[in-house]
Amino acid sequence: MPPAMVCIHHAGELKATDRRRREPARRSCHSTGKVDLVSGSDLYQRLGRHAGTAAIVDDFYRRVLADADLQHYFAGVSMPIQRRHMTAFLITAVGRPETYRGRDLSSAHRGLAVTGSDFEGIAELLGQSLREHEVAEEDVTTVLDRIAALRPQIVQADN
Repeated sequence: MPPAMVCIHHAGELKATDRRRREPARRSCHSTGKVDLVSGSDLYQRLGRHAGTAAIVDDFYRRVLADADLQHYFAGVSMPIQRRHMTAFLITAVGRPETYRGRDLSSAHRGLAVTGSDFEGIAELLGQSLREHEVAEEDVTTVLDRIAALRPQIVQADN
């Protein structure tokens, strides 16, 4: 099966795979007209599929909740639900279609006043978690690049 075609700007909005033909979803970017090629299913495999991704997310939130500058974003949040959403989101962001069904990122982060430095802090902690789980540096870079592309939808306040 060829790799999934995913616009990096819409990693969280992938369409489901066409099950009849077993072909990956394809989506072109409305803003650039380009289709970015990513071998999402391979990256998903290298992250350890669902169980491996969930373990990375658990480690990630352990780090976030221990960080005095970031933990306030999750006050009053049901962490089991948040972990499930983040696991599904990360799986979708690495190119596996049909997983994330949560709110769009702008809506989910509206009112949180996420700063650029906090976004960078979150990304750094995600990178640490990926490395802790022995994800290859090339794949860490790929994941962090995809998350960085989502920054305009998440950051809502200047430092």
